[in-house]
Amino acid sequence: MSEGGPKNVEENSEEKDKYSGEMIGSSIYEIVGGSKEDKMEAGEYFQEGINEHSGKFFVSGDKTYQVESLECKKTGEELEMTRDILTKIEKFMKEMGGKPLKIKPEHIHFLDSEKVQAQNIPLENFFEPAHQYVAIYDSGNNLINAQAIAHEVLHFQSFASAEIGKDEQVRFRRLGFGIKVRGEEDFYFDKINEAVITELEKIFEEEYFDSVPGIQKELKNRQEFVDNFLRDHPDLPELANDVAYAFLNPNTGLVDGARYPYPKERDRLNQMIDYIYNENKDQFEERDQVLALFVGATMGGGMLDLARIIEKTYGKGSFRELGKMTKQSRQRVVDSE
Repeated sequence: MSEGGPKNVEENSEEKDKYSGEMIGSSIYEIVGGSKEDKMEAGEYFQEGINEHSGKFFVSGDKTYQVESLECKKTGEELEMTRDILTKIEKFMKEMGGKPLKIKPEHIHFLDSEKVQAQNIPLENFFEPAHQYVAIYDSGNNLINAQAIAHEVLHFQSFASAEIGKDEQVRFRRLGFGIKVRGEEDFYFDKINEAVITELEKIFEEEYFDSVPGIQKELKNRQEFVDNFLRDHPDLPELANDVAYAFLNPNTGLVDGARYPYPKERDRLNQMIDYIYNENKDQFEERDQVLALFVGATMGGGMLDLARIIEKTYGKGSFRELGKMTKQSRQRVVDSE
């Protein structure tokens, strides 16, 4: 077995001399490494990021872009929709036993898709942990925008920690389920992180989207597509349940459906949850208890119980191997300039 990856989950979740981000109200729950003064300075940086809503920037490729230069002002309908989703996610987090951040509409930036494409920037929605904001490109469809907000705000609400290195650079060591291993560029388990967030997004939608303003027409269109799909394909209920939105396909002139993102990653996650549950029914009364371990690791940070049941089910070293199989490279160095 090759080296690399998280060897001992306790090393990634139980370090001493932590600085708690709860003191400053940012999404960074803890900061390790460096002196007490270094931690306080880093904490203040993240606090400034969540308190200030202008002057935001991000890196794409080898270039830095100012958010305001690509931003479009939210319409009154979009502002009402955004505010409502944020309120509902706070409630959702409390239902799961979490302590939600107070995220405001000012933390959500709508990017003009034409301006983004003109700069050859990929049309990707993202949460920027270094500067504590969410950016989504305006798709022109309220339902798609609402889903993007929900997805990225759940990333915003998930567990995160940072580390101050010997070079005094601040780097993220945990982002949701993702673990950054010292000396490596990849985030281990990052594909699981995206899968869990998307599954949470679906649960959130099912519980709350029926009353979100501005998206009811799109929800009706989606339901009509799903009903027609099930009429033609009654043997594919799981696929029908994974339709995120319906749209007019310009190539065929017909109404088509799009799945929620990360389908392969979510299929792998759900297969793993099913297998763990079936192999450990002496420990779990229902499948959702296994899912709860993945959600707890993503939103609350605790991985020990999940790591132990994975090792028990799949064998010694399987947790590390899972991390290596599901890693992705991300630029996650805090640029404080």
